[in-house]
Amino acid sequence: MVSVIVNYKAKGVPATVLDGYSLSFRAVIDDEVWSLRIRSPQRNNILLKMADLCRQIITDAIAYELDEAKYITVLDTFEN
Repeated sequence: MVSVIVNYKAKGVPATVLDGYSLSFRAVIDDEVWSLRIRSPQRNNILLKMADLCRQIITDAIAYELDEAKYITVLDTFEN
């Protein structure tokens, strides 16, 4: 999560967003909370992949089926 927040670069002219959704990423570093909020992130695949992974972890946790190795495998496929 820290890597996503630290490495995010907003490039180009922001699109006018009239609808859609937003993503919020947060991480606790020492005694600080770092956060990043993105509206309509369709142009940034790493953000969408991270959001999908987070949703999968939540779904698995609700079903008591957490699998850390699976999540690490997904993280390994992310582009730097």
